[in-house]
Amino acid sequence: MTDDEREEWWLGGQRVSWRDLLTAIAWLTALPVGHVARAREGPSALFYPVVGLALGACWALCDRAAGAVMPALPRALLVLVVWLVATGGRYATGVARTCAALVSSNRRRALESMAGQTLTLSGCIGMLLMLAVQLRSLVVLDRLRLPALLYAPMLAAWSVVVLVHGSRAARMDGRRVKYAPDVSFREFAVASVITFGVLFSVSQAVGILVGVVVGAAIVGIRVGLHGWLDGLTEAAVRASADITFTITLALFAAFPAAS
Repeated sequence: MTDDEREEWWLGGQRVSWRDLLTAIAWLTALPVGHVARAREGPSALFYPVVGLALGACWALCDRAAGAVMPALPRALLVLVVWLVATGGRYATGVARTCAALVSSNRRRALESMAGQTLTLSGCIGMLLMLAVQLRSLVVLDRLRLPALLYAPMLAAWSVVVLVHGSRAARMDGRRVKYAPDVSFREFAVASVITFGVLFSVSQAVGILVGVVVGAAIVGIRVGLHGWLDGLTEAAVRASADITFTITLALFAAFPAAS
């Protein structure tokens, strides 16, 4: 690491570069920018909510275009496929690998399942159930459809920062090391301010309710993963982001339709 990268900015940490934005895009989406980005987990975490919100805006535009020519179910199917393509199916795959690990007999087998490339029957069932909840929410969404499509990707991206900040890495050898040591309080604080500033300023009471429920869910997931695996894996982090995404859609879909 160079002296410039060690230079403090605000509460300390590495100097932010435009490449860190590309790193965030590469992790959160399937856009081919990985060959340009430098893998710096710390500063890139600052951009996660911004990238998530931009992804949500593009998603909402696709939904608006589809809504002009399609009824509810085909529209929801198309929009869900667009989401899966935009993210490369990485979140859904994380759910499949985590569900496969849930039926493992011990921690070592669970970690092996998460690191494996083959999807098991239990993993596919879990993934399909999650997709079914997402599809149902997209069909039902009415009055709050736009904020749901905007905020679900943003909250999913923010949840990654919350999960990895200060968390341990789940390892086969049992060593206790940080999962993302460069993600400091600076990244956690700035990402949270951006996320809740957008959420509360636009959606007000609804945004507060969604933020509280989603925040509590993320804390519960974090505690559960550390109790189960003694830390995080990439599959678990992506699965957690997908759970956050699904909860957000479901919460907005639960509000009554416009009369």
